[in-house]
Amino acid sequence: MQFVLILMLFQQSPCLHLSSRTKTQQNTFEEIASWSHERKLIRASQHVRENRPLAEETRESPPRLAVFVTGLQDRLLMVSKIKNVIWTAAKQGYKVDLYVSLVTEHPKEGYSKVKNEVKSTTTQEVLDRSSIESAISGAGNLVVYSLLGHQEKVIMPQLHQKRITEYFNKPYGVNVLRRFSTYETLFNRTVADNVEYDFILVTRDDDHWLGPLNLTDFEKDAHASNTLFTKNCKQFYGINDKTLLFGKKAARAVLGAIYTHFFDPVSSYVTSNAETFLMNFAKNRGVRLKAVAFESIPTADSVYVQENNEPPYLCQKEFYLCANLSLAQMEQPITCPNSRWLSLGSP
Repeated sequence: MQFVLILMLFQQSPCLHLSSRTKTQQNTFEEIASWSHERKLIRASQHVRENRPLAEETRESPPRLAVFVTGLQDRLLMVSKIKNVIWTAAKQGYKVDLYVSLVTEHPKEGYSKVKNEVKSTTTQEVLDRSSIESAISGAGNLVVYSLLGHQEKVIMPQLHQKRITEYFNKPYGVNVLRRFSTYETLFNRTVADNVEYDFILVTRDDDHWLGPLNLTDFEKDAHASNTLFTKNCKQFYGINDKTLLFGKKAARAVLGAIYTHFFDPVSSYVTSNAETFLMNFAKNRGVRLKAVAFESIPTADSVYVQENNEPPYLCQKEFYLCANLSLAQMEQPITCPNSRWLSLGSP
């Protein structure tokens, strides 16, 4: 079996101890560029590489996982992805490949403004790539590390069927199409390299993994190959599109076509939001959908915030946060302190 995975290696950040913080109305909070903070945590942890555990399970023909990480460099969270996805999968006997595609320019529309925006230079990019490679060494390979200086251009037909009408004429709508374009580009890279994965995990830039991804649970599903697994919450009349786990056949049907066939004249593709479009698109392509418990895909849209001049800490956006994360081994969410963060980020 094969999987594509993007993941974080490190222990919980020391900045995540603030669930009992006392906040007052006079306090001011600012969103901090996540990658400017997490790149330091990744570099600081490199010295423990030789102490990381080897795979607990060996297989004659190791399954493969691919991890796609896409979005904005400023919003990138990698520590929990490395720890809870990549290293966890490696311990379960998986061969893991990581594909990262990020935009370095912080858009003026469709995203919230952040403090300490990441300044991308050639030297810095080389250091970042080297740090990620070092952090996953022994557990996975960094196959793609693509940084775009501007948002990707997408083809918009002059006359087209309406899509995601709730926000299509807003920056959010175009950002959804850009995201789909990136998914298809990364999938096409796997095809060009003649590599097939048993699973492909699509995890967004600002996904924070509150616990491990247990792939062996998904293996037990007899129809896993043609299944798209999503969280059974925050579905907004469709399927939760924040973190997606595709079986082999499902990935080919959806990721290999979602941009190219976005404007196909299919009546069910005329939807109000991205969640409904993705659900209908997958169904039309013959893919089985299965919603799983939050504990099975324990991710939350997250940002670093700073209160006055205190150290920044990671919090979860309440608007997109699923409830009832009950397992003891899961990190309990810390909701962001200001409602301004409750609906940040692209749909």
